[in-house]
Amino acid sequence: MFGKQRFLAASPIALVFLLAVGLFVWAQPEQGTPATLVVSEGRAVVTQKGGAFANGSGGTIGVGAGEAVAVRAGDAIRLEANSVAQLRFFDGGFVELSESASLEITELLTNETRYRVRLTLLTGRTFNSVSRALGNRDTFEIRTPSSTASVRGTVFQVKVITSEWTYVACDEGVVRVAMGRETVDLRPNEEVNAIVGLPLYVQPQASPGEPSAPSLLPTDEPAPAPSPTEAELESPTGTPGDAPSGSPVLPSPAPPPLPTTPAGPPPQVPGNPPGNPGNPSGGGVPPGQGGQPPGQSRP
Repeated sequence: MFGKQRFLAASPIALVFLLAVGLFVWAQPEQGTPATLVVSEGRAVVTQKGGAFANGSGGTIGVGAGEAVAVRAGDAIRLEANSVAQLRFFDGGFVELSESASLEITELLTNETRYRVRLTLLTGRTFNSVSRALGNRDTFEIRTPSSTASVRGTVFQVKVITSEWTYVACDEGVVRVAMGRETVDLRPNEEVNAIVGLPLYVQPQASPGEPSAPSLLPTDEPAPAPSPTEAELESPTGTPGDAPSGSPVLPSPAPPPLPTTPAGPPPQVPGNPPGNPGNPSGGGVPPGQGGQPPGQSRP
């Protein structure tokens, strides 16, 4: 009887305690879930923000080829030269890192009911495979210094070429690329070069997996001068001053040789008949030798 009374007296306290614990658990935000980084070639350096080590203090560790480590939201991954690694999710999706990639995990929540992955790629390249169809509340997003690529279940590639130039290509599904206030949608076998200061222009992939040069690139160097045409090169009247700026100056053609005087008798003195240079015709005086000066009458 006494024990039953103690149980009844303690029951309200136990119920209040369980209710408080339940409310506390319900009020807690969803915790991020880990992914696994597997290094297949070279070496990766992982900077963990805390919770992964035994003492929960965080730190930096190196991961060699054939090794794996759990990573969470807030961690940063940096690949050394000639290294390849995969960030694997519980559902089979993955992000393959290469070309000295530097990646930060901004958000990572993957479970049966929620899927939110936000990554920031600072350098290098990723090949991304999202294996599940994403709902309206789900997100898979890769940010770069110049653009943002978001998907709804697809296979795509992102490469940071410079801090102002990002290349995005779609292999399957649809990828939305945003830069500033401009957005475009990529479909299979399409690509776009997101370059700060230039419009987004979707074009077919020239070579799958390899960025093709856009038609306009920001540069501080002056545009090269056009080369002279074949007609300009063959024109005999062209002069160095007519050549366009930056074109090679072509030498002017040599002038044609002057005609030579044909061989023959010496020129005749005026007033002498041909063939008799010593006898003036009709007693005339050769010019400059005597005779009446101009303007004077004979006495």
